[in-house]
Amino acid sequence: MKKTLILFALSILIFFSFISENSRSIQNIFSAEKKNQIDQNINLLYTIPLKKGDIVWRWVDPELFPLFQYFTHPLLFTGSIQNNTYEFIEAHGGRGVTYTYYTEQQIKQNDLLNFAHRLTRETSSEEIIENALLFAHSRLDQNDKFVPLFYFNENLELRYHEKNQNPNDETDPLSNKWYCTELIWAAFMNQGINIDFNDG
Repeated sequence: MKKTLILFALSILIFFSFISENSRSIQNIFSAEKKNQIDQNINLLYTIPLKKGDIVWRWVDPELFPLFQYFTHPLLFTGSIQNNTYEFIEAHGGRGVTYTYYTEQQIKQNDLLNFAHRLTRETSSEEIIENALLFAHSRLDQNDKFVPLFYFNENLELRYHEKNQNPNDETDPLSNKWYCTELIWAAFMNQGINIDFNDG
């Protein structure tokens, strides 16, 4: 038993050593996979200038979530640009739903914001974009800063945090607690636009 535990611990160390040494390759793999996930509601972008309502992706902060640093995290562009600084809204694991700011130079750096999605012409009316942003703005400071992906219900059953577009759903204890992709999905879903690639 002791030998098995030692071998398991060594395998974990080797795995994370491999991850660290090959971070660039892994980032490229995740980027390529995400770039291929495009459906009829959105277009893929690689350059700025961004437009209001664009969904921009960056790598997860390795200092905040070291085990998930090779996953991507979405932000919603509000349309505000001042002094070459772009304003975004996001559901952040450490700060809750909040504003985030990046300069144009940072946006051009591949490791920070490596690509973006824009709704297609058929689904990108100004009214839809404005209302989606209004929904996201209305969630500012409305949730706990840490949002669990798993939780125990009143019967002590382990449940997964399923996405929910209704922040006032009394049957869902996490209805007004947002993780990153859920917030942006709900913002557009409440306008009748489903941007979920795999309904997951």
